[in-house]
Amino acid sequence: MSDRLVHQRTKGPASTPAARLIELQNALSATERDLDAAKARVEELEAQYDIYHRTNDVSFGNIPAAQYRCDFWLWEWLLNENPQINCVYELGTWHGGFSWWLWAQAKARKIGFQTFDSVIQREHLPPYSFHKVDVFASAEALGGAMREDEPCVVFCDNGNKPRELHTYSKELRSTESLLVVHDWNTEFFPEDIPDNVTMVYEDFCVMLGSLTRVFRLKESEQ
Repeated sequence: MSDRLVHQRTKGPASTPAARLIELQNALSATERDLDAAKARVEELEAQYDIYHRTNDVSFGNIPAAQYRCDFWLWEWLLNENPQINCVYELGTWHGGFSWWLWAQAKARKIGFQTFDSVIQREHLPPYSFHKVDVFASAEALGGAMREDEPCVVFCDNGNKPRELHTYSKELRSTESLLVVHDWNTEFFPEDIPDNVTMVYEDFCVMLGSLTRVFRLKESEQ
């Protein structure tokens, strides 16, 4: 069968050239209207996508948070999927908007939350949770606390995320713990993943368009 597209008339005798031209003009007008509608729908979807994939106006309690809105959804799902978690450790507090959100999640779930940064951006931070600490100089002490709380989550979102993941993946022992890294493909890249961890929930992170990736220790690294 030929691949050539053949026009199929639906009724009436063969068109005159003038009638056929009118048919084609009408078909073209209909196609242009469909195209305009499709373009408008694409613009609408892009605007909706943008709402969940920008950081310039994201906050919690009007305190800035350097997260995409879809990352809040990811974290809610992640904690729901891992009820064994006893504590969340955040490396990198920044202004504290996301710290407050994680603190609220921890309170609601009756688990622990601690956040660490070497710089104090704001005074109003989650109570009894913020610690002014160099996370590399204090890695041994922090690692000991994390092991006591395992299974736990270690959120690498400070100034050197590859080094944070390399450092703290060596401090953990449980394969039920999670190591979460922010700024995927902007400050942390596939080549930064250490050999002792494996990525989990990748498809879900990609589907959401998230800036976040999640890892566990490999079984051999227990």
